[in-house]
Amino acid sequence: MGKLYDNKQRAAINASNGHYLVLAPPGCGKTDILTERIVRAHSDGVAYEDMLCLTFTNRASRGMKNRITQRLGEDASQIYVGNVHRFCSNFLFSNALIPENTSIIDETDQADILMTLDNNYFSKDGKVPDKNAITEVCNLSAYIAQRRLGQPQHAIFAETEMEQFFKMTEGIGFDAGKVPTAFPKVKYALQYINYKRERFILDFDDILITAYEHLRNDPHEQFRRFPWLQVDEVQDLNPLQMAIVDELTEISGNFTAMYLGDEQQAIFSFLGAKMSLLRQLKERCKGNILHLERNYRSPKYLLDVFNTYAEKELGVDPVLLPTTDNDTPKGKYDLLLARSETSEQERERITSMVKFYNKFPDERLAILVPTNAMADAISNKLTENGYDNFKISGTDLFKTKAYKTLSSFFSVLNNEFCGMAWVRLLYGIGAVESQNLGRRFVLALQRLMMTPFDIIEGQSYVERFNKIYETQEMVFFDTETTGLNVLEDDIVQIAAFKVRHGRKVEGSDFNILLHTSREIPKMLGNIVNPLEKEYAANKHYDRREGLQMFLDYIGYAPLLGHNVLYDYHILQSNVRRELGKEVVYDVYDSLKLIRCIRPNLRCYKLEYLISELGLEGKNSHLANEDVEATRHLVDYCYNASRDIVAQQRKFIQHEEVQRIAGSLGRLKTLFGEEKALLSVPLWKTGRHIAHELKRVYDLMNGMKLIEPMGGKFSIFLKYAESEWTANSQNETLGDQISAHINDMTASLSEGDLINSEGLVKERIFVMTVHKGKGLEFENVILLNAVDGSYPFFTVKKILQNRNSHSPEEVNKAMRERKEDARKFYVAISRAKKRLCISYSVRNNNNFSQERTPFLRHILPYFLNRK
Repeated sequence: MGKLYDNKQRAAINASNGHYLVLAPPGCGKTDILTERIVRAHSDGVAYEDMLCLTFTNRASRGMKNRITQRLGEDASQIYVGNVHRFCSNFLFSNALIPENTSIIDETDQADILMTLDNNYFSKDGKVPDKNAITEVCNLSAYIAQRRLGQPQHAIFAETEMEQFFKMTEGIGFDAGKVPTAFPKVKYALQYINYKRERFILDFDDILITAYEHLRNDPHEQFRRFPWLQVDEVQDLNPLQMAIVDELTEISGNFTAMYLGDEQQAIFSFLGAKMSLLRQLKERCKGNILHLERNYRSPKYLLDVFNTYAEKELGVDPVLLPTTDNDTPKGKYDLLLARSETSEQERERITSMVKFYNKFPDERLAILVPTNAMADAISNKLTENGYDNFKISGTDLFKTKAYKTLSSFFSVLNNEFCGMAWVRLLYGIGAVESQNLGRRFVLALQRLMMTPFDIIEGQSYVERFNKIYETQEMVFFDTETTGLNVLEDDIVQIAAFKVRHGRKVEGSDFNILLHTSREIPKMLGNIVNPLEKEYAANKHYDRREGLQMFLDYIGYAPLLGHNVLYDYHILQSNVRRELGKEVVYDVYDSLKLIRCIRPNLRCYKLEYLISELGLEGKNSHLANEDVEATRHLVDYCYNASRDIVAQQRKFIQHEEVQRIAGSLGRLKTLFGEEKALLSVPLWKTGRHIAHELKRVYDLMNGMKLIEPMGGKFSIFLKYAESEWTANSQNETLGDQISAHINDMTASLSEGDLINSEGLVKERIFVMTVHKGKGLEFENVILLNAVDGSYPFFTVKKILQNRNSHSPEEVNKAMRERKEDARKFYVAISRAKKRLCISYSVRNNNNFSQERTPFLRHILPYFLNRK
């Protein structure tokens, strides 16, 4: 029997044709509804590939994806489920709209780059990043970028002063050197833009801005739009993200676009979200606005608290507030207001509070605090008293130097041309003293057509190839196959010729078709596969005979192909299967050569390279024609690189480079061992991505190259095994790393570990309110609920002395007070069974303080305890 839904839920599930806004407070079954909508839409004829499911956080997208997979199985894997940033990143790379080797940087990278520009301006005491200064410059740089592109105002979120700064930069031709000294913020914004452009770096704002620019300038509809979308957590999207959503919506025919949100939880305006967005959507969706009224999570005594707060403090129409049939009786201490005399006593009291909640052994407790410093103090206090706890605040495990060093190892294993990954690895193991020096070193290598692997080897890949190309005989080859599985698919066509001393050997052409009982794909993407016709029209060799002919043809010559590792591994597999022997050759790759020589092209597919570089030949997807085109590409690479070899040698021999090579050389064996596993099927090795993460971590930690990461890293390994290794037997380690490297390096947070069932053994969690958004716990203690934390003391100060501040400052403070009120709502609504709100009447400096004014309307529900 299927799940039963109430009338409002059914209306949301069945909504189709047009724009819909669903206002859904916590506990209303939203994730179930989102999943069921996909089931219903697909049964009504909507293809999975025409569906797009977007959300604000990775945590929310993973929850939705897991629920969809549980409900629909792997058939629904064609649906994109993820946040807007991830979608835009995939969009830019998959459509070759940015250089393939572009590096994506996060907030810590931004801080490091800006501190490099001016350490005094962007740091406190020369060490700790000044988050306010960094945020201001990053926001201004994004604003300038959008205005220079002429993007519409509705897609831009900015303070009013930014326009005058933009006018200033426009008047001086965006030349940072001409900015008046009185405006350092403007100068640094321009320098930051230039720094990224010169090094092919994008930050998160750039990803959105660049994707939007391509989407809005698409007159020939080159890029895919979606006739069926649902966007979750819409209240947290900023104007640019919403503009991207609109561009992705196919509105030319029958379409469905559903936006789901909760205005009580809109606490991310500091990231650019605006409450006005919900107002705009209400206007857009007029007549199609649905309110989910039934709360299936909270008992009535808790829901009464939430609803009273929403009505009285947030101004929500009571008609829109949820109801519940859960009449579980309230226990004496289920709603508790705990008063302490001093802040110190409040922190001391936490131990007895935890002892009380530990009476419920199968339940989890969250202790929510306003600051990272308080989270540290509370976590340490609990640990001292023997209470294991999981802390989420301050620096996330996945932002630490140790984790970034480890993940960078796998990133360069996946793509040795990822410059920022090399920077993080070099800095992380101490090969360079700062990330700035790392960036300069990697840039110098790039300009010399090298990567750090060349430094480890003591000779560049380009030089090794050029020497063999000039002096030996090589076999250039290509294959066409029945599929991409190197273990099971058949080679159908092999084409090759020999090159001696850089010239094609006349009469050396080799071109045969092998018999296969497997089906030849009719299509290659969106083009007809020419191999099917070629196979039908020509002679086929017995597989054993044809493969042996090719081995005899090769002899002991080195091989070369374009993206050759696939061809080489499927050749090895077919020979092993048909002839029962192992073959090993010296192999060179024209793909690697051109990436060394032209590291910032948008694409490295043979067809694109032929067009971009003006080469002879064509990429027809027949091996004999593709291998001929590869020869022209190799000639281009040789001619472009032969004069730089002497400079490469000189650079490698430099004393400082030798020192760096010595540090990197400590990883040479480890890199070699991991590379050897990349193309081997997991069923053969039994070593999946989680195994190798632990192995590399243990070895690097043993070599003192990275610091220990403690218990959270062990939980992450469990997460990696549960999330990244499903259905893995037919995969290779390389497949798994490639599929999950973005998660590994850019999108994980500690909150993902909490939300993954069974991974975290601790039942006590300490975190800031912002970190707690989207999480739920049976029991919640909210500490330091005083006027000065909720709302923040600067807001309080301005509003108490309005005459001493400008109207703009007062208006901003009023907006921030409303945001703090929503933040308080988020905090209390994390509770599923019990809620304790704690405060003290004197602070650390022994000054008197009052409990938060946000309690005024809900006080009657709570039992007061001193």
